[in-house]
Amino acid sequence: MMNMDVIEKSLLFGVVRDKAWGTLLSNGMLKEYFSYANQPIYSYIKDNLDRGQYPDLYTMAYAFHIDDYNLQEYLAVENLEELCDLVRKAYASQLLNNKIAMLNENIDEMDTDPYRFIDRLVECTNSLKHISTKIKSVSLLDDINDIVTIDETDTISSGFKELDMKLRGWKRGEDLIVFVGRTGQGKSWFGLKFAMSAAMNGEKVGIYSGEMSKQQLQERILCCAKKTYTSTREEALQFIKDSNIDIRLLTQSDLRRKANIDDIEEFIVRERLTMLVVDQLSLMEDNTCKPRNSITTAIW
Repeated sequence: MMNMDVIEKSLLFGVVRDKAWGTLLSNGMLKEYFSYANQPIYSYIKDNLDRGQYPDLYTMAYAFHIDDYNLQEYLAVENLEELCDLVRKAYASQLLNNKIAMLNENIDEMDTDPYRFIDRLVECTNSLKHISTKIKSVSLLDDINDIVTIDETDTISSGFKELDMKLRGWKRGEDLIVFVGRTGQGKSWFGLKFAMSAAMNGEKVGIYSGEMSKQQLQERILCCAKKTYTSTREEALQFIKDSNIDIRLLTQSDLRRKANIDDIEEFIVRERLTMLVVDQLSLMEDNTCKPRNSITTAIW
């Protein structure tokens, strides 16, 4: 059984032998997957490829003080995919052990600050996702015939007949609709109308409001019901009660801070929402966003 140093060198020299840098790329293997001793070999190959050619095997061996006997040993292994799998597993195991060790250092938080420890678990899980599986593409044209037949039960009505005729409603689990406009132009009213229509059809609907309070939204939804279904404020209130709808609400006031992506995801999961209206997207924070990224692209 070869040790990991031999496996890594066999893979790197095999890539040069077969001119198969694409094998590393297709397996998502970057320099960090290799030990510190072999990362310079990875960089050496990549630097040569950046200049437009593979390095010479014997020149590379000389540069890293590898004699002919060991070079032949590395070149004797032909199955690069198998080597990639072994290196990936070793990297995953080492990374997992490091993460578990870090968690163990803070194990007391399970009793003293369990919420912080949960955050650490989430951070740990997120940091490991990139090595769990190899990314695979699919054919754009697979099952394309299915697109001509839309399952009406898999859509959510917008509440506007003319809009539904054009769009057939919102695609469940697929659509992200962004309304933009100046202050006071009716964005919140549209959101409440969409939410109310969906809730009346049995959907589990949630609203995150970055600015308005519960009372302000209640005023708006009464107005929405009055303009759409009834003629007076009292009739609107009775209509809402009779409709037995339930719209869950999360506000910035409830959180005592701006909402972030984790808050919204928790809201969706906790309430089992099938539709979410975010009123005031600019008052959300993306705790995974890089500087200067747009909030609209970072969140979704």
